[in-house]
Amino acid sequence: MLPTVLITRPEPANSLTVLAFEAAGFQTIAEPLIQIKYQTCEIILGENIRSYQAVLVTSGMAIRALAAQTTERAFLLMCVGRKSRQLARDLGFLYVVSPPSAVENAATFVRYIEGVLSPKNGPLLYCCGDFVQADISMLLKNQGFIVGTAIVYKGIEKTELSPKALDFLRTNQGGWVTFYSPRTVDVFLKLCLCYNLAGSLSCFSTLSLSPKIEEKLDKTWWKNGIIAPTTELLIVNLKEQFEA
Repeated sequence: MLPTVLITRPEPANSLTVLAFEAAGFQTIAEPLIQIKYQTCEIILGENIRSYQAVLVTSGMAIRALAAQTTERAFLLMCVGRKSRQLARDLGFLYVVSPPSAVENAATFVRYIEGVLSPKNGPLLYCCGDFVQADISMLLKNQGFIVGTAIVYKGIEKTELSPKALDFLRTNQGGWVTFYSPRTVDVFLKLCLCYNLAGSLSCFSTLSLSPKIEEKLDKTWWKNGIIAPTTELLIVNLKEQFEA
């Protein structure tokens, strides 16, 4: 029998991740640790957004927030990777591009932007949340670009765990916990300290999306961990541990 996985992503990504793990045979507990609230941003309303050479996004959440706040779809939208590119197309954006590289990170994205755009052709607009892992606007400004920033959503941190999640973490029967961002790690560890759960986590293991996220986890708390850049690869690697 495959283990239970606690899914900590915000909605709507949480529900999609739950479906993916359950389709692979895992039991899941949905526990979004951050609630997303869209922020009204005048800079993207009406035709204002067309005044930019390109609009930049580094998360699916930013794409959803952008789509919810403007009916404009005919502008160049640059995404960090192929999955976010597909999401943007699914939401009706007409001109969507992303780096050809399979490596999806801020540095690769900035190099791609520098290669296909020129500061001479106008300003850029970076749409993001109130908390970003890597501020690409500063990197681009260092290369001569004029970059505006639109905060299109805010992340509200959860202040308590659900009874189901608490029961799961207190039983000491083991399982796995997903971490898709450093901020989620911070929220989770803060809640664990509030509930005195640190001593219980030695039976649990982590599923992290990047080494940077894994670095924020206190290794003394956990049994072990898996790092992979996508949900699909996390699932494949996790299943291999139980099918070996």
